[in-house]
Amino acid sequence: FYTMQAGVAYPSSDSFQATSRGLEYLTNYQLPNITLFIGLFTALIFLIASGSFLYFRLYTVLTERKEQYRAIAKIGLTMSEMSKSVTIQVVILFFAPFLTAILNVGVAMIVMKNNMHAGAQVLWPTLDTIGLFLAIQLIYFLIVRVQYLTQMKQALV
Repeated sequence: FYTMQAGVAYPSSDSFQATSRGLEYLTNYQLPNITLFIGLFTALIFLIASGSFLYFRLYTVLTERKEQYRAIAKIGLTMSEMSKSVTIQVVILFFAPFLTAILNVGVAMIVMKNNMHAGAQVLWPTLDTIGLFLAIQLIYFLIVRVQYLTQMKQALV
């Protein structure tokens, strides 16, 4: 413990410590919430950007591969087999970056927990956020998959 004398802190032998609820509130609630807001906002921007990138990449690939899909259909690959193959490709495109991001968040969460006040909660807000973004990514994946398969079927006709 320290005592203040003339603006300088000196070691003290007293066994009490003065604390402030304001500092505790700042440390336990405001700083994690500000960090969460900044992280969510940044993640949302990257989610929208990556989703748009994947969407346009898939449709660029579709226009390039129309002839390949027609040739594969002539060889005898059924539409359900082609749909399964395309779904696997789209799953990899959508969720491989998401899994990489989860690993990155896991490492950042460990560092953040070690550097924050002991009472600050990091795990549950992080898991809630990952779940929210996973749900958004899954909905976006399903929409893009249905549209892509519809375009592919029209290309085969």
